[in-house]
Amino acid sequence: MAASTLNLFVYGTLMKGERDHAVLEGLEFGGAAQTVVRYTLVDIDIFAVLLEGGSTAVQGEIYSGDASQLARVHSFQQVPHRFYQGMVDLEGGMCAITHFMKMEQVRGRRRLPNGSWRDRFAPRSVPHRNRVFAQWARQRSSKG
Repeated sequence: MAASTLNLFVYGTLMKGERDHAVLEGLEFGGAAQTVVRYTLVDIDIFAVLLEGGSTAVQGEIYSGDASQLARVHSFQQVPHRFYQGMVDLEGGMCAITHFMKMEQVRGRRRLPNGSWRDRFAPRSVPHRNRVFAQWARQRSSKG
């Protein structure tokens, strides 16, 4: 009897070209994927974290393999001590296994509203001078 194939969604340092991609050796690349708009992507310095809940579509990749291959990835991700395993809903109706953290583990860390780990250093779409706080500060200082 053949082992069943499982799908894994990766969204940070496990993606192609990223630092930890070698951990996925032996898994079959299924292509680029994106979650439905229901998650939050967080930058915690050296890797990305996915949270359940939110208003972002997170970009990533799909890989498939058997349970023993995925167990190696789960061990690398320190499931269940650092991350926990869960199911993520992807665009197109597909579901996949992924790694989440709990909100209390990432309090105060930078959210990535564009949903892309690779674009985490891209310039923001709203220039600093046009942000709400900057406008407020200019108005306050001009009343002087």
